[in-house]
Amino acid sequence: LDWTCTATTLDFFQWMRMENIYAVLFQREVTLSYRRKLGRAFGFAQPWQIKLYTGVLYFAGLALVIWGPLLVSVVSSKYASPKTVPIIGVSMEISLATSMGDVFSLSSLSAFEQVPVLVSDDCPSGPFYDVTSWLPPEPQDSAVQSLQAECVMKDSFAKIFMSSESDVWLPTPKRKKQLMDALASNGTAISLLVQLVYTRNTSGITQSSGQGTQFQTSVMQEHRSTSLTDAETDQLEDILLKGAGSLVLSNVFSPFVKLLSDAASPLRYGETKWLQGVNLSLSRSSEGGSSFQWWSICCDSSSSYCRQSEQDEPSCGSIWFLTASEPASGGVFSKFGLSLITIYTIFVLYIGRVVRAANSGDVVYTIYTELRDTSKLWTLSNDVYTARNHGDLMLEEELYSMLIDIFRSPETLMQLSSDDNSDVNAER
Repeated sequence: LDWTCTATTLDFFQWMRMENIYAVLFQREVTLSYRRKLGRAFGFAQPWQIKLYTGVLYFAGLALVIWGPLLVSVVSSKYASPKTVPIIGVSMEISLATSMGDVFSLSSLSAFEQVPVLVSDDCPSGPFYDVTSWLPPEPQDSAVQSLQAECVMKDSFAKIFMSSESDVWLPTPKRKKQLMDALASNGTAISLLVQLVYTRNTSGITQSSGQGTQFQTSVMQEHRSTSLTDAETDQLEDILLKGAGSLVLSNVFSPFVKLLSDAASPLRYGETKWLQGVNLSLSRSSEGGSSFQWWSICCDSSSSYCRQSEQDEPSCGSIWFLTASEPASGGVFSKFGLSLITIYTIFVLYIGRVVRAANSGDVVYTIYTELRDTSKLWTLSNDVYTARNHGDLMLEEELYSMLIDIFRSPETLMQLSSDDNSDVNAER
């Protein structure tokens, strides 16, 4: 960036070589200056005193530059306020699907915002959050166990409560007859189709304001139950004829949901062998001389995952989902408390050091090992910068060529460094 924004006749590689020479010369001058100061401070100091003083300064600076941001990020991550679970809304569409490709819509459950749950070092307490209490007394599935493990790792872990809702079912006579014909047909298989749409907070943040929050409703999953048995088909047909009744369907959809950090990515369900059952019921009411019907979907009371709450109707248990959400940002580094500035500092310093060492190894060896005095080279390097700053680009190029020619000739380097009044000889 400095080379791009500076008026110079040097190309990029010449600029880098000049920067390397100047940096090594500057380091040598600083080293000699510190040696003179230490010699005045300690008198005739012993070598171990100078080494100790220099070593402490070096490692203190190294810790401050590289590990300082890491320490700050770890401490802030440790004592910061707990994250809340990303806001999730759920809507459910209930339909009957036939093997012929026809779909008969029954009911829709309106979208719902979950109550955010703070996640601290430990999982939320209470029987609801104990995943093992949801499962039958059988060997636990590894996918379900991973949900609990993510909670221990301070991953977002929360509940979704979907209350039982209903809306008016108003099929046209033609559609109702088509549904009855499909149920009566021996060659047509009927299954329950459940479409779940998960609404996420696209900002990925943590507070539930409820107002002005941007959502994205692009994460959808479909569940199709197994085909209804003959007995279930007859029961459903009887419900339609009577205009009221209920049908219990087992193993419809999984209550364990894993939402990925990318809001646009499809969600991943816990691959558990246990599915949640539902109770599908048709109700009828008459008001003001007119009658209407509606479908309701409830949690099957015999299902291992049915949870009753005070908001439930006596005959209709609410449907629950247990979710784990990946952190919205940070990736693998967030698990170690690494901030962006820490990652930048560590990698940039490390990469920069490797590149500089690869390009300036010979220069460092020559200046520090072979040359007794670098004051003339230091003056010549400063003249290159002075000519550039004054806009004399021709002089800059001439002085740069002179400096490079000197480094190409060992005899010339030895002559320039043979001054008996050098700082090194003075110290000796």
